[in-house]
Amino acid sequence: NNRYFDNYIDGTNGAGFELADVLYETVVRGNTTRNTYGGAFGAMGSADNKGTNITIEGNTFYGLGNNQDAPNWFRGSGVVRNNYFIGWQHENNGTILIPNNAIPNGLDVVGNYFIRNSRVMRVSADGGSFTGNTIEDSIYGNYLYFDSGVSGFLIADNDMRGAIDPAATNRAINTNSNVAGLVVRNNYIEGSVWAGEQAVV
Repeated sequence: NNRYFDNYIDGTNGAGFELADVLYETVVRGNTTRNTYGGAFGAMGSADNKGTNITIEGNTFYGLGNNQDAPNWFRGSGVVRNNYFIGWQHENNGTILIPNNAIPNGLDVVGNYFIRNSRVMRVSADGGSFTGNTIEDSIYGNYLYFDSGVSGFLIADNDMRGAIDPAATNRAINTNSNVAGLVVRNNYIEGSVWAGEQAVV
């Protein structure tokens, strides 16, 4: 039941908010972070308490603008909703990472704006959703990346458009082997490919 409202954080050596334990009903709302060396938030939890009903909502998160940016980890259950992620560039783990030890079906990513990001999200655990989001001016590509064996994920009603570097591999959705149960519905995908590549693979 912790609340973090309307703070301005600039230039930390780690994450803006490192949510490490006892995360039931935690809310991070209306904050702005700039130039954090780590992620804007890390909803990590502990081995036996990964957190439930966590809300990351209505924040503006600015990245460093280079590959030193850390991903924003989310291991528990909850929602990342109506935030702005500007300039996040982590080409491996993405702006938001659902690690393989996360709670299955735990995270809904809804109504966010991702502006000048590289990979937007990496999914390594089963279930969850990415709905109603806008991706603009992607720097890298592979907006959504799914690791091998992940199943059951909803991708719907998103606007995914614009790649700054046309020479990059700009797949909108990239699935590894044995990914099953994806539902991809009613998305608008524009400018996500270069010669010889597919928008969804």
